[in-house]
Amino acid sequence: MNILTVGGEGDKIPEHFLADGISCAHVASSRAALEAVRMRPGLFDIIVIGSSITDTAGGEDRECFLTICRINSKILIAICTGKKYISLDLCSIPSFFAFSAPFDADTVGRMIYRAEMMKWNCGRSVFPRIQVSDGRNKKMLLLDDIYYVKKVRNGLTAVTASAEYYYPEKMDSFSEIAGVNFLRCHSSISVNVDHVVIWEGSDLVLYGGEKIPVSRAYRKSVRDYFSRNSFLCSDAQK
Repeated sequence: MNILTVGGEGDKIPEHFLADGISCAHVASSRAALEAVRMRPGLFDIIVIGSSITDTAGGEDRECFLTICRINSKILIAICTGKKYISLDLCSIPSFFAFSAPFDADTVGRMIYRAEMMKWNCGRSVFPRIQVSDGRNKKMLLLDDIYYVKKVRNGLTAVTASAEYYYPEKMDSFSEIAGVNFLRCHSSISVNVDHVVIWEGSDLVLYGGEKIPVSRAYRKSVRDYFSRNSFLCSDAQK
């Protein structure tokens, strides 16, 4: 797998973050990234847009990355940012991963793992959205922007970094749409594993510090998930 990072020096991925068989090149701007893809079509599997680009992203950056997607529809674009939280809707660039976490080996490992699974399973995937309501208006919400969903009367509440939304479906119906990225940890809660930093005691801890309880009934399935996905950390696997 070949990665192209775009941005400043701080946006480069250190070599010791990468496993064998994964190589990484770096360019300083979105225009340079476009030229690299044009010169070597089909070479890169992932383009990581660094925080120095995304935090000041303008129209030219967006057009360059959209052109890259048109040149090679199989390229996966990941977004890194210095902000605490970022929506995958940033710049309206079709992306498969957002660094809503520290830019470290764990985050890079998650990105590569998800990219490998997507390539292996279906080549290119577009993450689905669900229609939710904030009580007055309806909107389409990216599943990747949801921290967790919890049961409420006659439906679910989808919790994001900035708001809570009502989703008028049962948990089983949501699980069919959400797939493997959401982990059932309680009879009334399903959590997005991309926002989980660690399993600690009887809780899953999110990057923002919020704790999501793991009930006794789901402890074994959560433990099995962590065992299969070694890029996640846990102090509760005994």
